[in-house]
Amino acid sequence: MRFTKGEIVVPTEAVYPTGALAVDGYEKDGTLLAHPVGGGFQLRFKPSGEREFRVVSAEEQESIPWRRSTFEIEGVDERFSGWTDGRRWNGWAMPFFEFSEAERVFQVLTQGKGAFDSERDCFSIRNTDGEDETWEGKQVPTLGEKIVKVYAIGAGSWIWDEIQR
Repeated sequence: MRFTKGEIVVPTEAVYPTGALAVDGYEKDGTLLAHPVGGGFQLRFKPSGEREFRVVSAEEQESIPWRRSTFEIEGVDERFSGWTDGRRWNGWAMPFFEFSEAERVFQVLTQGKGAFDSERDCFSIRNTDGEDETWEGKQVPTLGEKIVKVYAIGAGSWIWDEIQR
């Protein structure tokens, strides 16, 4: 079975997102090319290596229960309480924050230069390149099967660390 470029795969017995790879394609000899989801160097798997992997469905990708965690960002002495589903961006954590904590994160990290837009339900700031960055509210399922509304302030663009307890 050959994979399609852009598909997300995991080792056959793994639970997503553990070991998740994004398929880049194949070389002429059948070598599978893929890179870790969240960033990293491209990996090569021998021809027919796809037997070691399975495709992750969109439903499986969206059904990951979120868990509470603590996050920090370099140069800031404060820690922030948020949520994660374990996904990473270029190896960095991707935290999501409930509204009150999102307000605190936003105030501390943007030094009051951004704003919350209640009509669009998002936090926004103009970055140093003059472009607007926005983080909209999103509903996520937690481990306790509760749904919480969170904002991904800086997730996927800022260098966040998850503090392991």
